[in-house]
Amino acid sequence: MAPKYLQIKNELAQAIIRGDYSIGEQLPTCRELAKQWKVSYVTASKAIRQLAEEYYIDLNQGQGIFVRWRQDGIFPSERKIRVFAANLSHPSVRFFLDAALELLGKSGWQVELITERPLKDVIELVRDQSCYSLMYGFNLTDYKDISALCAAGRERLVVLGGRYERFGISCSSIDSSQVIRLAMDHLSSMGCRKTALLCSNIRHSDEAEYAAVWRNLYEMANPGADDVESFLFDLKLLQFGSPKDLLPELLLEKLNSGILEQVDAIISTDDEKAVIVNSFCYDHKIRVPEDLSLVAVNDSGLAEIVRPRLTTIDTDLPRQIKNAARILESKVSGKFDGVPLRYAEPRLIQRESTCITTPGKI
Repeated sequence: MAPKYLQIKNELAQAIIRGDYSIGEQLPTCRELAKQWKVSYVTASKAIRQLAEEYYIDLNQGQGIFVRWRQDGIFPSERKIRVFAANLSHPSVRFFLDAALELLGKSGWQVELITERPLKDVIELVRDQSCYSLMYGFNLTDYKDISALCAAGRERLVVLGGRYERFGISCSSIDSSQVIRLAMDHLSSMGCRKTALLCSNIRHSDEAEYAAVWRNLYEMANPGADDVESFLFDLKLLQFGSPKDLLPELLLEKLNSGILEQVDAIISTDDEKAVIVNSFCYDHKIRVPEDLSLVAVNDSGLAEIVRPRLTTIDTDLPRQIKNAARILESKVSGKFDGVPLRYAEPRLIQRESTCITTPGKI
């Protein structure tokens, strides 16, 4: 008889093959499996590791165990692509469009640009098996939307700036954990200990990873702290396209609650939210960086035009675009290696919203 961990692994693998668990669906935790099978945590964990080694699942730190994509789709041979962007008003989206159109055009791609369309329309266009799709700025959080996008044509799709590889969607992104580590290490060197994380929606895969790493580093900087969750500010925005209407209202409501009196630094997961925080501080005579240090993720044009200028984590959008182009080239040439994620390296750009000496901080 096979060892118990192999019995568990084989049953879960068969369940995945039968479709009992769909692509991207979260499996029970090791503790739950141990209880279900009446085995030790070590045995359940060994079964899960075996599933991961055989590419049935992905293990995402701080998020859980997810069913992995298995290649089964169609790769067109023609260089035709639709480029989708969610919100033209955002500087990063404008940069993406200009850079992507130039790079793909030089490589001989026939490009059709589609902007600010509802996701349901985008999904229908992705169904077209005659061309590829490149998406940026949608920040999908709803499992049903992601599942529908997968079913429409994940083999022909590349998403830039998001992490959906566990669904089998090819992605060009950054190492989210490294982004937060850079920000937290920098703020720690500035003497900041009470660092809040400001998110648009932690259901989004990147922001969920930001939050997991931030919690860990916050607790290391504040041993025994029981207030960590009170410093996670989640605006629960559903789509990238909604902040231009909802972001100021939701964020100002949060800032007016007095949260800035409890922290000495804020990491914002994009420049747009950081600019609003910076403006709020100016209006309420909160000095940046003397009273509050501010770090933003992404390095759009917004970071340079505000005063004080924003310290940012540059997510290297040009490299992400080049990586996306490489993935597309591998698909259209028939050389796709089945690795759906490529990373760009983030880097810290220090400006005046953080400083070396901050009065009154530990």
